Amino acid sequence: MSYVDQLILKNGYGCNATVVAGDTVPTITAMVEKGQPDLSSESTPSLLGDVYAKGAAEGRISQIGRRSATGKVSGWYIPKYVADAHPDIKTVEDAMKHPELFPGARRCNQGRRNPGSAGLGR
Repeated sequence: MSYVDQLILKNGYGCNATVVAGDTVPTITAMVEKGQPDLSSESTPSLLGDVYAKGAAEGRISQIGRRSATGKVSGWYIPKYVADAHPDIKTVEDAMKHPELFPGARRCNQGRRNPGSAGLGR
């Protein structure tokens, strides 16, 4: 989404927009503490608890829109080759029936999930 936002900002509004990689925790913390970056289009500030709440109360950061109705993580994903080979996997519950498809590094007989960026789901 960041690149779509950049395209809109540049071409639609004439802004000088640059995409900088960053995860939710360091990006929102930097916005509260340093005032940079100017915009974060793919963050979940509710994961930061007091950092975001205090920054918002002090007027140092503001939410101007939501990507999903809940403001939380919007989905779990599996690679296309897994979906193609196992068309019965349509939900998280379906995936949990197949731990052998998602082996953990230490316990290869148990499934694992990749929790994503730092702070997601915590």
